[in-house]
Amino acid sequence: MDRKISMALKMLALSIALVFIYKLGVENNDNTDGNDSQTEYAYVNTSADGRESAIRDYRMGTSVSVTVYGTEAEQSAALAFECIDRLDGQVFTLEIDRLAANYKVGEPYKVSDELYNALSQSLDICADSDGALEITIEPLNKLWGIEAKYDGFHVPGDNEISAALELVGYENISVYKDKSIGSGKDNNKDNSKDSSNSNNVNNCSNEAGYILIDKENIDFAIGAVGKGYTLDIIRAQLEKSKAQGACVTIGGSILVYGSKTNGEGFTVGIRNPRGDETELIGHLTFGADETACISTSGDYEKYVEADGTRYHHIFDRSTGYPARSGLISVTVVCRSGLCSDGLSTACFVLGYDKSLELLEKYNADAVFVEDDGTVIITDGLKGKFVPAND
Repeated sequence: MDRKISMALKMLALSIALVFIYKLGVENNDNTDGNDSQTEYAYVNTSADGRESAIRDYRMGTSVSVTVYGTEAEQSAALAFECIDRLDGQVFTLEIDRLAANYKVGEPYKVSDELYNALSQSLDICADSDGALEITIEPLNKLWGIEAKYDGFHVPGDNEISAALELVGYENISVYKDKSIGSGKDNNKDNSKDSSNSNNVNNCSNEAGYILIDKENIDFAIGAVGKGYTLDIIRAQLEKSKAQGACVTIGGSILVYGSKTNGEGFTVGIRNPRGDETELIGHLTFGADETACISTSGDYEKYVEADGTRYHHIFDRSTGYPARSGLISVTVVCRSGLCSDGLSTACFVLGYDKSLELLEKYNADAVFVEDDGTVIITDGLKGKFVPAND
């Protein structure tokens, strides 16, 4: 079979390519200002007055950058990276692996409050999108092998797809705060879908929760929400700090918080899905002291071309194939990182028309790019989106 695995060796350079930051912050690479002790990071820079600090490196399988402005900027940036390392290593790797390996069907399994909250919020989006977001899609990921971490790409047959789909189903997972509850979703949760509600965005408690799984061999795919949820935890951390503002990028998910030291807000560029990594369809502008999370899902970062067909990594569980909804890119903007991350995947699978009700439920907005290059902006972003040719 004649095929081309596109951009396999460029993932590090393109991992921010779905969405990236304009004027990210500290530009003076010569002013390290005594930061040689932080050599574990690929890039560290703090301004002479200590009010701007940037750290950039590779985490969570992608490029990560943290730029913080204001008092104690260096400390806040370092703490944000520590948060990324902890969630990636402990929660989204070790704890997820232990859950998948050790749960028993029909018995509550105790998890940390962070994993409980991440799964709880994700399951809401799974249900509200009728499975367009599917956090148990991992059997299809492994079967197709589009991403470099798997054994290799092939187009599976119908029987293979059917067998993999038998192992997929968020409906088999329930979450509880009280172990004594026997079945059904946790009735004590805040069921508000409004992503602007800060309690819904980051409703972390000091107590662990419980996960109950009703099917064997369930395997989790947290990549569609993990980066966004990490932004939520970082935002909560920033709110307790002396930071004036921050911009945090984890792959295709971005947090803009507050303002730069000069009082300006942030500008976020949206890549042209059919251009190179520097070509934009436009950019979003955010005012000073405005907080938002921006996530993009598209068919152009992780894909394989075989026999003239592009097979990308975002699967539609209703077919077992890469989603074909008439879209090549969706950028979602809302207050919650997890919601922006999960909704961008769900909307990409659903397509433009079916996405509108879902976005409204979560008080979110989006920029859609259709497969003919048409750009559609929802009403809430029309004052923020500036086309590239303007």
